[in-house]
Amino acid sequence: MQIRHAMKWWIALVALMCVALSTGPALAQQAQGQGLMNVEPTDPSTGYPSGYQDKKGLTLAQCLVFPTDPQAPVPDPCGLIGTVPNDNAPIVFPTNFPDESFYSRAVAVINNVGAGGVGKATLVHALEGAFGGATLTVADGNGAQVVFARLRIRVTAGLTPGATYTVTHPYGVDTFIASDTGTINFTSNQGCGLVPPACNFGNVLTSSNVGPFLTWDTFKSPPPVGPPAGFIGDPAISHAITGSPLGTNFFRIDGPDIGGTGVNSIQTNLFVIVGKLFAGTGIGLTPLTVDRTSYIRTANAQQINVFVHSTVGATVTASGTQLARDSASGRFFASIPLGSNATLPTSIPITASDPLDSPFTLNSPLVDDVTIDSATYDTTTQTLTIKAHSSDQTSPPTLTADGGPLVPLGTLDATGTLAKTMTVPPEKVNVTSSAGGKDSRAVAVAAINPAVTTLGLAASPNPSTVGQAVTFTATVSGGTGTPTGTITFRDGATPLGVANVANRSAAFTVSTLAAGAHTITAAYSGDALFLSSTSAPLTQTVNPVPPPPNPVSTTTTLTASPNPVPAGGSTTLKATVTATTPGAGTPIGTVTFVDTVNGVTSPLGTATLSAGVATLTQSFTPGVHSIRATYNGSANFTGSTSATLAVKAQ
Repeated sequence: MQIRHAMKWWIALVALMCVALSTGPALAQQAQGQGLMNVEPTDPSTGYPSGYQDKKGLTLAQCLVFPTDPQAPVPDPCGLIGTVPNDNAPIVFPTNFPDESFYSRAVAVINNVGAGGVGKATLVHALEGAFGGATLTVADGNGAQVVFARLRIRVTAGLTPGATYTVTHPYGVDTFIASDTGTINFTSNQGCGLVPPACNFGNVLTSSNVGPFLTWDTFKSPPPVGPPAGFIGDPAISHAITGSPLGTNFFRIDGPDIGGTGVNSIQTNLFVIVGKLFAGTGIGLTPLTVDRTSYIRTANAQQINVFVHSTVGATVTASGTQLARDSASGRFFASIPLGSNATLPTSIPITASDPLDSPFTLNSPLVDDVTIDSATYDTTTQTLTIKAHSSDQTSPPTLTADGGPLVPLGTLDATGTLAKTMTVPPEKVNVTSSAGGKDSRAVAVAAINPAVTTLGLAASPNPSTVGQAVTFTATVSGGTGTPTGTITFRDGATPLGVANVANRSAAFTVSTLAAGAHTITAAYSGDALFLSSTSAPLTQTVNPVPPPPNPVSTTTTLTASPNPVPAGGSTTLKATVTATTPGAGTPIGTVTFVDTVNGVTSPLGTATLSAGVATLTQSFTPGVHSIRATYNGSANFTGSTSATLAVKAQ
């Protein structure tokens, strides 16, 4: 990593314990890491702490294996290439010592970010050792060493300027506004600043940028193997991780077009991990992880509930009350009653003691217990309904619901209910109390109860005449919303046709019904929200065409489209047969098409009239073709032949 001078620049300019630099400012940090528990004694050969312990008991040493060490289980296990004067020689302070080194480092990268995929997103979590002081070099010797916890979030390009983006990472959720150039450049360093005076290496213990340490998740791949012996990861391999106190073992960005046009979320769970297990003999503090410290308050009683983890052999007390222990798992619990008139404390001291470690005490804030009683989405009304309550019945806090960082839902009313109409519900909802409690619950989709429907059927005209077009229209009634599906029209048992439902109705037109009475029905297919139904039978009367005293004469006209016919293509021949005045009616029957080329006449085909029109699609050899169409007549109409039509084929 070629950032030796970049690290010096930061230390030279910043004299604060916490630094935040951003061209896309962070609006809010919604959650954070838990910090660390203990710092090991300073190693006199380096001037740095020999290790740091997190609150789950994991202790990591300063990773100082030189990049080409033949004894290392993998090449450059500490990620130090480019940070030491000589990559091929052992680490020696101060002559061959890195400008920066790590107790832990986790880096995740997402490429092809933003509009056009031109950006790259990078997340860095690191517990890092470096140098401060006037000259800012290793030559400053002891007293120039600093340790800080870093959170860095960068997006190089492709964001919508001025738009809001939410970043979820293992230690929290941060919100940013993209810069005018479509970037985010945020760094937060917590720990030691300039020296002298010498760094207090314990300053970093309370950092919100670290804790607990992130390690390879050996139950996920790639690869399905553990990290190198003595280390928590291999910086040459991207791997799934574990350790997030929030369960967010991933790097995700939500915001407009973050993954390209219309893609508003990107995520990876693969990280490059650096960290060396502590092998020293220093005594640490007893591990202590607080799972929950909550209270119940009613008109007649108050109670505190404590849930923690520690080592299986530890003793844990909360405000002097010893917690019950599960010796198999290291889980501890106590329910502590308070008098109904006692003042409810804002926090409770918890102490864990193990014979192998020093005792550790922390004050854990008290929050109420929030319970989501139900979260249901009704697909028919498209309504999400949330019901929840707080354990504080005396002073009910405000309850606010969301479906994730980008899905605010609103505030529950005095009955603990929120109903919201939305087309797409969230997969789960979170309800947060103004008293600090929080609960999450998967959204249940209410069982669909399809609506009962009835189907009306009408015909126009009725009665009709042979050859006359009749339109049947079916209308779906019942239920609320918009039915979909199809309607099938039948003449007795014979299907006439199928039409799609639109605006609750469908229509079908037919002109081939024979003379007589026809029993017409329509059947609706139904869909997920509407049951199927069948109409009552409708009688369609079709009258015959009255025979004239003499057959009616006809006229036949012929067209072709396209004409000329392109090479290798075809044309559609269209013959239109009409009754000659004073005759009337629509001729029925067939039309025969013939082609004359060089005096030789050949039949092309015969087509049936529909509403007085017959069509035939035909391809031709190159040249000019003389086409005629002959109406073959019927009982009521005389035959006729069209004029010759010249069709040119390319």
